[in-house]
Amino acid sequence: FFSEKKNKNIPSLFYDQYEDIIKNNQIKPWLSSLKHDLRGFKKNKIDFKNKKILILSGGPGILAKYLSKYSNVTITEFSEKSVNAMKDVLKLNAIKVDFNSKDDCNKLQGKFDIIISKNNINYCEDQKNFLYQINDMLNKNGTLILSCDKPSFGYMLTWMFHDYMPNTFLTLENILLILATKDRYEICGIERIKYNSIKYRVTRRFKSLIRFIVFFPITFFYILKIFSPFTMIIRKSWSLDEL
Repeated sequence: FFSEKKNKNIPSLFYDQYEDIIKNNQIKPWLSSLKHDLRGFKKNKIDFKNKKILILSGGPGILAKYLSKYSNVTITEFSEKSVNAMKDVLKLNAIKVDFNSKDDCNKLQGKFDIIISKNNINYCEDQKNFLYQINDMLNKNGTLILSCDKPSFGYMLTWMFHDYMPNTFLTLENILLILATKDRYEICGIERIKYNSIKYRVTRRFKSLIRFIVFFPITFFYILKIFSPFTMIIRKSWSLDEL
């Protein structure tokens, strides 16, 4: 995430796209993700009805819109445009939050029964503090749904074609150890989602394909390096998202 304090004039390029998705009702690609989330709730026996729910960086808000039929839902996003679209079109309680701004998380008032933080901890400058803030916002006997990506060759290459990229990676064990210093947590389920990140990004949008072609010389250089017997790196073309 860009930090508001350090980069006030830099637009949230990647996250602004959610505004177009919402206003043009281009939600079809997100429906499979919604179905997957709902299966996860059912599998792990997580009751999402009549709860107070916080979804961190949850654009374009498809999951939040569904859960809002049953519960009091708050959703955050980094882009002001996307937040306004979620408010105006989806009628959601959306709040602009930059995880790397110490003051922004103060916008989130009270405690929540369920906190959903998927695929965003990798972009936090202070991941330990981020987890502490989540802990402070979670009710006793509340449920935290959190995922993080593991670094791999394919994962790094795919993100270099975008407007930002992750810089710090925690293992699931690291996260649990940090949370354990604040409170007692009980694991209700672990899911590992394996996907080919290069194929996913390149085939998703024409713009991504053009970027892939333009940056192919750099990609090819890294492919040569990855096969060096002296390179200490995870030599995988896929990414592993741990939930």
